[in-house]
Amino acid sequence: MSTNPRSIFASDFHMGHRWSNFREFHAFLKSVDEPQHLYLVGDIIDGWCFRRGWHWSQDNNNLIRKILSLAKHGCDVQYVVGNHDDFLLHYVGQEFGQLAVVREVIHTAADGRRYLVLHGDQFDLIAKAAPVLYVLGDLGYAALLRANVLVNAVRKIFRKPHWSFSGWAKCRTKKIVNYLSDFENLLTRYAADKGCQGVITGHTHTPTVKQVNGIAYINCGDFQEQATALIEDADGNLELVDVQSARLTGAVAA
Repeated sequence: MSTNPRSIFASDFHMGHRWSNFREFHAFLKSVDEPQHLYLVGDIIDGWCFRRGWHWSQDNNNLIRKILSLAKHGCDVQYVVGNHDDFLLHYVGQEFGQLAVVREVIHTAADGRRYLVLHGDQFDLIAKAAPVLYVLGDLGYAALLRANVLVNAVRKIFRKPHWSFSGWAKCRTKKIVNYLSDFENLLTRYAADKGCQGVITGHTHTPTVKQVNGIAYINCGDFQEQATALIEDADGNLELVDVQSARLTGAVAA
């Protein structure tokens, strides 16, 4: 993993939620050189938690302060609004120094390749067709996250490694959602229409690097179940990494 990234892309921190691995991203930012570009690919602050158990600590403030410090020192920060932070839609198009609030944006890599960056909820047809069902699903996911604590307490007794019950269940649910909404196909076709060679997204909490319709489809993953981010090096190479282990989980073919 490069410790001198040109660009960093990360999504789905869900800050404000009781179960968030945002601290891992903060530690990652402190461990690498300051990037030229930082893309926060949606669902960074979980506004849905305003309506139920809101959890905000000094650690949350520290990460926000770090991001603002990067912007202050010349890093181009793009906050891409998702569905959980849709309270920021009113600010789309606004720039606060080096920090811009956008719904989607095109990133030009060092090698000239163009990538459409967006959260992806616009292409989740389940969320559009049945928003009440989607909200109920989100509440169910929160329950699964709570179940993780009990499941892993029992596994610890038997000296078993950590295992994410909620991640296992949601992965299978999201596969159904992806099939029904044709999420990846819709996104890559949209990126192609924009004249891009790839699309960088989040939303499904499923870190992925693959080719779909001749377009690079890259999902950043999340910082709830996992701690994955996408980094670009000085030559324009893109790598999906687990920031906890610094393990490469996928690379985009040139």
